[in-house]
Amino acid sequence: VSQFDFIAKDIATALREFLSLFRLPSEAEMIDRFITLFASRYCQDNPDAFSAVGMRGCSCRRKDLPSSR
Repeated sequence: VSQFDFIAKDIATALREFLSLFRLPSEAEMIDRFITLFASRYCQDNPDAFSAVGMRGCSCRRKDLPSSR
């Protein structure tokens, strides 16, 4: 995940790029892990991405997400 560069990309484009390189596993726990890592990296690259829409509880602001760097 640390190889991805999501800077200044909208979330749909970034997620499409992320998911295009592999097939998601069928196990829900593994899918959750992939999406959590994506969200962490996306928010590191775009820290203000959701501040404009007032999403105070957004995962971009949570400190308990794992770091992908």
